[in-house]
Amino acid sequence: MRLLLILVFAVAGAAAQSPSVQLNNISRPGKAEYQIGDRFQIVITGPRSQPISVRTSTNNRTDWGPIIGETNADGQRSITGQFEASDFGDWSEVWTVGGKLAAPIVRFSVSAPCIEGGPHFIARMGALKMETCETAEGTRSFVTPSDGEPFRTPDGRITRGRTRSQETPEQYRMETLQALVLNLNDKSSEASGLFGD
Repeated sequence: MRLLLILVFAVAGAAAQSPSVQLNNISRPGKAEYQIGDRFQIVITGPRSQPISVRTSTNNRTDWGPIIGETNADGQRSITGQFEASDFGDWSEVWTVGGKLAAPIVRFSVSAPCIEGGPHFIARMGALKMETCETAEGTRSFVTPSDGEPFRTPDGRITRGRTRSQETPEQYRMETLQALVLNLNDKSSEASGLFGD
């Protein structure tokens, strides 16, 4: 019996140490959708005093950040910010804590702050997205930034823009590998949902 209790505590302790990440909408609590102007909070949890990094992808642009900080004595780190017009579009963030992947891979979209029930138009062509609608400031249009424009990472760094012609073979291989890993992760999540956990 004593061995069983030790094993249960060891498994529970290991599970508690598995890195995790959560994105919260502070402006509209409980909402999984994000709009320009919404304040957000990212909570990273894992073993204490471990380095944290994030790979950010948005609209065909990717940044693999350096170590941006570390977990505190409680094994957490919290980052807050606000979505701006330049954040319009689709995002994915792959967080690591102590070199281990934090679950889940965070995927979200930042949309226009449209007035509910007002005129609304969305057009999409590949990664390019345009949204025109009635906002509190009048009718406005929002467009995803181009590859050449800089973008802001979750930790506040500005990543300079680039075009595909500037991409090195190693960058191309890393982006291809990331797309495969993300796709396999999606398929595994779908299978898990079909067959139960």
